[in-house]
Amino acid sequence: MLNKLLDPRTQAVGRSVIGVSMLARPGLVPAALGVDRATRERLGWVVQMLAARDVALGLGALVARKERRLWLAAGVLADVVDALAVAAAIGKGQVKASTGAGLVALAAGGAAIGTHALRRG
Repeated sequence: MLNKLLDPRTQAVGRSVIGVSMLARPGLVPAALGVDRATRERLGWVVQMLAARDVALGLGALVARKERRLWLAAGVLADVVDALAVAAAIGKGQVKASTGAGLVALAAGGAAIGTHALRRG
């Protein structure tokens, strides 16, 4: 099971699925962070922009051959920045630690898995 999770193609599909989900339901991530309904509705377009990034990174890594490592590295960078951004928002009191910690863990976990896949080649 762990080997399948660490497989670069599995990661690419997973990132694409997450991106498509965010495109279809842009309010889910802000809701998970405890953002109020009115703000979630105003932020929908921003979430969809981030979702498009994940779809592109996932599909790029999925279809790439020689360049797959570059696409995976870009995904790791995106995950690290996501984790740092949410952690900073928690530190500023913009996101509750109880809800933001899960997203930080998810993004950091994605970065760790992506880094492991890069090391595996």
